[in-house]
Amino acid sequence: MAGRGPRGNKFVGTEGWVSVDDTGKITASSEAIMREVKVVQRGYEYMTGHHHNFLDCVKTRSQPISGAEASHRSVTTCHAANICLRVGRKLSWDSEGERFVGDDAANRMLARAMRSPWSL
Repeated sequence: MAGRGPRGNKFVGTEGWVSVDDTGKITASSEAIMREVKVVQRGYEYMTGHHHNFLDCVKTRSQPISGAEASHRSVTTCHAANICLRVGRKLSWDSEGERFVGDDAANRMLARAMRSPWSL
């Protein structure tokens, strides 16, 4: 919506926070965090940046601003946060196995049940 200013995501951890807004601007709670994660600032126009960049990459076969791995991890973080809100408690995430540690109820929310004979 016009006039509301930049929007984005803020990730808060035990040692501080990192925020990325929809213009590509990255900020953190400390300079040490910015140095540690070796942040590269990339700007783009809201709602046209990723879409336009993707189409350019299809044409040129170059890598997009946000590659598949980065996009997957970003979306996974948001889904995990939503599941935490739905179950109403803190959860521990195993990023290697992509499962919640010791919480079957939360793990069932990671995907919809599939009808037989379909499975993954």
